[in-house]
Amino acid sequence: MMGLQQLIYVGTQYPSEFRRLLDTSDYPFAISSINITVRTTQHFLIFYFQLNNAEHMHPDYRLAPARVLKNFCIMNVLHERVIDELYVYMLFRTHEEWAKLKARNESIMNFKRAIMSASNLLERLLRIEEEDLFKRIISNNKL
Repeated sequence: MMGLQQLIYVGTQYPSEFRRLLDTSDYPFAISSINITVRTTQHFLIFYFQLNNAEHMHPDYRLAPARVLKNFCIMNVLHERVIDELYVYMLFRTHEEWAKLKARNESIMNFKRAIMSASNLLERLLRIEEEDLFKRIISNNKL
């Protein structure tokens, strides 16, 4: 359900970029979008586990650096749509990363690499020490 809500958010808040994604994606867009929702949600689960000192975190997850966790918490206190905007960032960056991989003749079977690359870009962005990082994220939400 969250994946559908996030697609609706992108379609209503970024209609021209959303249309461009639909027109230019040469991969199963809806399925990929759900996978991006899952990956973005994994980030938030990691943050939840860290904040609650959970001992039973999935072994595939790694702890987020303190700066990332701090920035995520600050943004959520100051802004309502953080999770949606981080999803938009991941969606647009995944599309761009896939274009780079495709230019190198990568197979659709390697699409997960585009998602992981976008995820790494998001984490790098969340490491930045900036007064209003959320505004910077929104300004990057363009294709």
